[in-house]
Amino acid sequence: MAARELPRWTHPWTTALARGVGHALVLPECHAPGIMSNPKPPPSPAPRSETVRQALLEELRRTAATAWELSTRLGMRERDVTPHLEHLARSLRARGERLAVAPAHCLRCGYSFDERRSLAKPSRCPACRGERIEAPRFRIDAGDG
Repeated sequence: MAARELPRWTHPWTTALARGVGHALVLPECHAPGIMSNPKPPPSPAPRSETVRQALLEELRRTAATAWELSTRLGMRERDVTPHLEHLARSLRARGERLAVAPAHCLRCGYSFDERRSLAKPSRCPACRGERIEAPRFRIDAGDG
């Protein structure tokens, strides 16, 4: 029995099937893992000479910011910022300062989360069930007002 003649160029998967490899998926070299996709490792934050809370304090003294903005400036996860802010609020109170919070609000209906105690961004609006929520903004106020 003579071997089948293959066309001059065929896709490597078709060639593998023609050679009787069966249904096994044989990846050509150009599709092998790591050849086409070489993901970069996430950037590691620069070594700190100050603690995370000290860095948060410096950022908030400079300008008001959301948890997301603080996380990008400090090179940490957004969900890790909230516990630090809660602790920072207690520390500031002892110094005679306070963490001022501009409340989150719904971009769909305008509902404001004035009574909310949590510093995290709400997931939904209780009035319209919308999910387009503007995150709360934080800043440091001098004085106990």
